[in-house]
Amino acid sequence: MENLWDGGTPLVVGVSGGGDSMALMGLLAATLPQKKLLMHPVHIDHGLRQESGAEASWVAHTIFARWGFETEVITPTIVQQSGESVEMAARRVRYTAFNRVAKELGSSCRIVVAHHYDDQVETVLMRILVGTGIPGLGGMRPVQGRVIRPLLSIRRQTLHQYLKDMAIPWLEDATNTHRTMLRNRIRHEILPMLANAVNPRVDVALTRLADQARRASEEMSGWAREFLDSHHIDLTQSLVVLPASLRTLPKTRLLSIFSEYGLVHNLRLSQWHLEQALDFDITWPHGVMVRHRSDRIELTVPSHPSSYNRFGDFTATSITVGQPIAFRGGTLIVDLESKPQVVGEGEWTSVINATKWPTLAVRGWMPGDALRPIGLKGTKKLQDLFVDKKISRPWRHRWPIITGGVFESAPILAVIGLSLSEEAKPEPGSEGYRVRWNPSPNKDWREIRS
Repeated sequence: MENLWDGGTPLVVGVSGGGDSMALMGLLAATLPQKKLLMHPVHIDHGLRQESGAEASWVAHTIFARWGFETEVITPTIVQQSGESVEMAARRVRYTAFNRVAKELGSSCRIVVAHHYDDQVETVLMRILVGTGIPGLGGMRPVQGRVIRPLLSIRRQTLHQYLKDMAIPWLEDATNTHRTMLRNRIRHEILPMLANAVNPRVDVALTRLADQARRASEEMSGWAREFLDSHHIDLTQSLVVLPASLRTLPKTRLLSIFSEYGLVHNLRLSQWHLEQALDFDITWPHGVMVRHRSDRIELTVPSHPSSYNRFGDFTATSITVGQPIAFRGGTLIVDLESKPQVVGEGEWTSVINATKWPTLAVRGWMPGDALRPIGLKGTKKLQDLFVDKKISRPWRHRWPIITGGVFESAPILAVIGLSLSEEAKPEPGSEGYRVRWNPSPNKDWREIRS
């Protein structure tokens, strides 16, 4: 487990109280004894069972008594979306909560969960039965974005023996025996039947298939990332435009980009979803629309209000050179870079290539916003940028985002005073705009930093 730890990287540890997560806590505490302050256990109480509140209290008390960690207990509201089972909705809400906590702890934070070898076997078989493509056959990844799964090569029986040897208590989830859930039927009925009647090493066969599929999927994913970077396409945006030239390439290429998009937006895309989208207009889960135009392919996320929006909508406003405009309690002004200027105390500035971007607009931060900072090959989410720059939460939604136009898909050129995009950087001999922002006439700008 040591190789999961990158210096002072904090970890959000998902703990359910079950044997798997309690074994994970024990192994992490034993492996990383000098890093205790950087481990943050989080328990999600979904409230789906009458005893869940008492179990949450037991988890928090046991972890503190055994290892000295304070456990953060979160009780989210579960609202099923179209086509979701309760279990799917709970999983979505759970990872949303984990990611929220991780973002609060910093952009380097990772989420550690207790999925193990048997979980992987069940996942691969379940995806085969319900239908999946090559990426789905790969099962769960040891590392997927922020999420780390260090136990994927360890069997459930081994983890439970470790708990007994170390006298670590755990809870048995009564729902693990409910045969109404497909995963439980696979665990208690289908896998034992296959082992007895077909192949006693069915688990090895399934994990080998997953490894091969994962390698093939990673090759396709690598090509997709190179293609997207070379074409300056950011999949996190609410409108993604793909060139029509993709239709002339082998279909596996476009499939790989669709799969990457699904991962970025946390969509559960079946092979049917992916293959239909190759040639036809289709609406994916969560209302994501795939539309084929003569000269492009569009992927559109439906608009959703921000969970933290004190300032109304996010309509972009055009900026005119030399004409100050009010923006969320502050003042914004654009001048030619060649004009002599005095930057006032507490003002924030960015210089943008005026030759390449003659039209500028300003709007507020929207969920999923990202830009490609100067010198960085990939994109960076504005959420992570604000965290890295220690911008306090209330100010993040006041911060001016400069775009290359007022239309919805206009590229983000600058986050005033914090970051400039590669596409907007000034070039020798080109004219430049200097955008200045005074965040408050009352000079409370010192409160910006958290």
